[in-house]
Amino acid sequence: MPSRWGLRKHRGTGGSMYEKKELCAACGGKCCKGMPGSAFPSDFGELLLDALVEKFQSGLWVIDWWEGDPRGKGYRMAQSYFVRPAIKGANALFHPSWGGECIFLSEDGCTLPSDERPLGCKRLEPGGHSPCMYHGDGTGKNAKHEGALAWLKHQLVILQAAKLSGRR
Repeated sequence: MPSRWGLRKHRGTGGSMYEKKELCAACGGKCCKGMPGSAFPSDFGELLLDALVEKFQSGLWVIDWWEGDPRGKGYRMAQSYFVRPAIKGANALFHPSWGGECIFLSEDGCTLPSDERPLGCKRLEPGGHSPCMYHGDGTGKNAKHEGALAWLKHQLVILQAAKLSGRR
């Protein structure tokens, strides 16, 4: 199904993806320079713990968090962890951020193959001369919020993977 810019919408195991390399190249990756997309548990397959340990050990993936409980009032989590690509120049495994250039952005675009990109990236539709449009699932306010919600039941797995990775 074409989008507003005539883009092809890909469907695969990782969800829908909007891809138009010419638009991304023309804008220079503004979305990716502003903040990496959130990963979702489905991005890592059935062996989630093993996959996270491997990703954390690579230094290319980090743990971010949503301040407070992403479910809103009436819940009591101080923060909710989620996983995303690292930001260039940041080396800490636990790295909360609302800005910075994605580690996978190069002069030629994303270095990750299309099917290996985080769901939060796949849901971005390039906007040409306007900002990218995020096509979320409607559960959250934005990609970071949806990521935090998606990882709620995996908080202990994230922390265990962090410990097993040996990174700090």
